[in-house]
Amino acid sequence: MDELSAQGSGQFNTQAKGKVQQTGVLTTKLAGRVVKVYPNRTMLIEAKKSSYMNNAQREVFLRGIIRPEDVDSSNTITSDKIANLEVFIDGKGFLADGGSPGWLARILAKVLPF
Repeated sequence: MDELSAQGSGQFNTQAKGKVQQTGVLTTKLAGRVVKVYPNRTMLIEAKKSSYMNNAQREVFLRGIIRPEDVDSSNTITSDKIANLEVFIDGKGFLADGGSPGWLARILAKVLPF
């Protein structure tokens, strides 16, 4: 009688490196609105702007506190006069999506989570 035997081994190695880097200077004008007026007359403002450039969509959202005396005669204020300034820039497009894994990498990560 013959004996049957089986032997096997396997190895799965993955290595990936990626880098998405964007640099630039944002110069824009935003139209905003007063969201709240505080008792000391300062105001919470918000502004939002969407644009499309270099095959990518960008959304800029700004929020901060201003003083009425810093608003000029054209009803404008520069960003250096906005307290607690928060600026959020979100993007959709090739460069923005480049930092996220593709569909195959997401499937392999679920099937082979090591």
